[in-house]
Amino acid sequence: MKLTSKIIFNSYFFAILYIPLVYLAYYSFNSGKTMIDFEGFSWKHYVELFANTRMMVIVINTLVVALLCGLFSAVLGTFRSIRYILT
Repeated sequence: MKLTSKIIFNSYFFAILYIPLVYLAYYSFNSGKTMIDFEGFSWKHYVELFANTRMMVIVINTLVVALLCGLFSAVLGTFRSIRYILT
């Protein structure tokens, strides 16, 4: 594969991954109820999130699972790379 085709493929791949995340992050600050029109900047949704204790438990559990997965992946990857180097 040529270098230009790799760059095009990688750009397309990362655009597919990150455009929905940017879209959701942008519209999470919307004062309206839908994601069709941006009506104005608001912290309303985040205030409601942090006021709800059940949602906070869910957020904390999600962060713990994400951190444990990252830690496990880092340890496993380190051991695998050490094994690869030594063999």
